Amino acid sequence: MSTGNQRELAESFVNMLLSRTVQDSYLYDGFPVNGGSLDAMVEQAAENAEDDMGFRALCDRLDAPILSDQVVKEAVERQLRGLSDGSLTSEQAAANVMEKTRIYLAE
Repeated sequence: MSTGNQRELAESFVNMLLSRTVQDSYLYDGFPVNGGSLDAMVEQAAENAEDDMGFRALCDRLDAPILSDQVVKEAVERQLRGLSDGSLTSEQAAANVMEKTRIYLAE
């Protein structure tokens, strides 16, 4: 970024991506990296549960990115429709993902 001729524009773009304005929009693709946005997401989720089960504290300890496995990611994404429309329970969806992952890892 420091070698480009539009450094200020690039910095502005990154700042906008990391802002609450953008990070508060939960798009079901990961978690916000902005602490305030993450707090808001956890608070909203906790309204439907007794507590956040230590999720926010766990997030505070994370410091290394992970590489996502596309096959596993797609296996999870395929279950979302069934979860959304009520045709699958969370247990059924998890079992389907586990089976797909087991087959994939055995290949």
